[in-house]
Amino acid sequence: MTIGEKIRTLRNSRGYSQKLLGELAGGINEVTIRKYEAGDRNPKPDQLEKIARALGTSVIYFMESNIETGADVMALLMQLDRNVGLKFDYKVVAGKIDPASINISFDNNHINEQLVEYILAMEFLRRGTTACKENPEYSDDAKINFLKSYEEDYEGLKQELLNDQEIIKVDKDIFEL
Repeated sequence: MTIGEKIRTLRNSRGYSQKLLGELAGGINEVTIRKYEAGDRNPKPDQLEKIARALGTSVIYFMESNIETGADVMALLMQLDRNVGLKFDYKVVAGKIDPASINISFDNNHINEQLVEYILAMEFLRRGTTACKENPEYSDDAKINFLKSYEEDYEGLKQELLNDQEIIKVDKDIFEL
């Protein structure tokens, strides 16, 4: 999803017009918001910060991150560990860490609680998809409506989680003992 699509999606979920968003974002012209959403222009960092603030989210929400390699995942994990702190639980088998036993959680319990909400939403969505596939009595239209309702519930929770503004950054020095 592009930055413009994310702006439009979040703006619509808030029930804001383009004009209202522009006003809330410190006087950005409605036409400019329209161009951002259409992908004709990309907001400069200071404009994106104002838009994020007006929409009640973080500028990070709008950043694209293509995670394609193991190095990308490791860089993200290292950044998370440095900024918010991670806990690693694992089992040692024959003197080595068993890769299949590794579990990761956060030092901050608030994030762990949000992770629980996300996991429950994903399970809810999976159960709905499975129930829909396993029920041959549903017509295609009924399946579409059923899945859309599940997806809307999931998207609502996802937006709720992405709107959380609790400060959790710790700037952990990995060399501290």
